[in-house]
Amino acid sequence: MWSWSPSPTERARYIQALMVMVTSGQVILGRQNPIEPLWMTYYVFMTLSFDNMLVKFIMYVRTMERHTIWKVEISHPETPTSRTRSQRLDFAQRLAVLWVPLVLAASVSILCRVFNVLPITLLRYGPVSNEKPVVMFSSLSLPAGCCPSVASINNSYADTVSVSVPCLSPEAPEDWPNRPLVYWVASPSHKAMPTSLQIREGRTSDGSKALLAGHVEAKPLELWPWMSRHGYEAQDIDTVLGKLNDETLGIGLYHRTFAYVAEIQVHPFPWFEEVAIYAIARNRVTGALSPKPAVSNVLHGKRCPPHCEICDRQGQCRRCQEGFRKDKDSTCHPCPEGCLRCPHGTSQCTKCKAKFGLVPYASKQICVPCSSDNCQSCDGPVQGAIPPSALPCHTCDPFYGLDLHGHCQRCEDENCLHCEGGSGCTACASGFVLAFPCAFDRKRWGAVSPGLALRLQQMFMQSAL
Repeated sequence: MWSWSPSPTERARYIQALMVMVTSGQVILGRQNPIEPLWMTYYVFMTLSFDNMLVKFIMYVRTMERHTIWKVEISHPETPTSRTRSQRLDFAQRLAVLWVPLVLAASVSILCRVFNVLPITLLRYGPVSNEKPVVMFSSLSLPAGCCPSVASINNSYADTVSVSVPCLSPEAPEDWPNRPLVYWVASPSHKAMPTSLQIREGRTSDGSKALLAGHVEAKPLELWPWMSRHGYEAQDIDTVLGKLNDETLGIGLYHRTFAYVAEIQVHPFPWFEEVAIYAIARNRVTGALSPKPAVSNVLHGKRCPPHCEICDRQGQCRRCQEGFRKDKDSTCHPCPEGCLRCPHGTSQCTKCKAKFGLVPYASKQICVPCSSDNCQSCDGPVQGAIPPSALPCHTCDPFYGLDLHGHCQRCEDENCLHCEGGSGCTACASGFVLAFPCAFDRKRWGAVSPGLALRLQQMFMQSAL
């Protein structure tokens, strides 16, 4: 009969081997890059092989150092009762030391692969999955460079940096308990970009603790005003919104996904080092993290002058905030009223703020208010020696139409995106078709062909008569 009586050293090595198997499964399956599990599997096998060779060498050396010892043991005579007791004891040892740990470790490994759950992650963070992650805007490759996370000095609070981080979540804003939670870290710029899990744990790319870390709850974002405040042109905003509303790309803004923004306040900011802010978001329903972090511009070691957006390590301003110009002494001075950019002096404005139009006047470029608060563009030359107090509008905001006097009137149909003088609708909002009025939801009725839209139009005209 075979009997196994392991020594304490053998039991310790066996338990260690089981722990290595479970831990290696966690390490291998916890990678984010698809190629990394292959390298991690190779590293684990190489480590185990080296460990086995090292242990064999140590045991061989220890065997050579031993002296031959003769030992005589006289066993007690075996009886049926002692034989039964020995068999039960041997079975209990094998069950407790060999089979139970082996079955437990194998079951954990199989369950991890079947249910896509890592045991250490489950114990630390609860049940998580990769479904419906919150995507950062900077990882979408949108037109006009939209929309990076811009860090700027908060002049209202000393030693505070404000970072605005936009993101897209599949959870609607009405479900306020499920709004994304945005995690951020302040990491030295010379280090590599940390992974999403490292940012979640408040660490840098090398695993060390970040200079500063925290998390905030994201809030619903109105994308048009946010982009306008951050200096995007109306044409660029239309292009970005058009791509976000393109159903073929799988984004479907305000249908499948919803825009959020996290306003991060980093205080006190570590000015002693060049630092960048990295941020990711977590879906509170599934626990999924953003696949790619958002990174801000690098903030330098010495505090920038007032109204300066980017400065060097010595505090010399390189670029002023919008609405200010850089002087020869690297200080930022305000542009004239309504002017967003005046790099060549206060009399030569190159870009106006929203609701202002750029007008050439007496070898100058000045900004004049538009005639309507809902005007997108009113640039153009003026007649006469004196510039007017308000410019006629050329293009109105969405849901507004241009009348004959250059003013913007609210469209009569609430689902009309563009109209003429407030009445004649020329384009409907996303999800509606032009059928007098815009009342057919594509989400409910499906894609409407041009021919069907024409028949619906004729039907409504006949009913109106």
